[in-house]
Amino acid sequence: ITRGHFKGQPSGKVTQVYRKKFVVHIERITREKANGNTVHIGIHPSK
Repeated sequence: ITRGHFKGQPSGKVTQVYRKKFVVHIERITREKANGNTVHIGIHPSK
């Protein structure tokens, strides 16, 4: 990841590709929801 909030994060494997929204999900890029669940953040593939 070269730009944005997650720049410089340790890279990981692509876990899911959402082609309709032009988004990829990467294994270590997550955040915690209000109820405590962790969810993957969608990142545009050119970033």
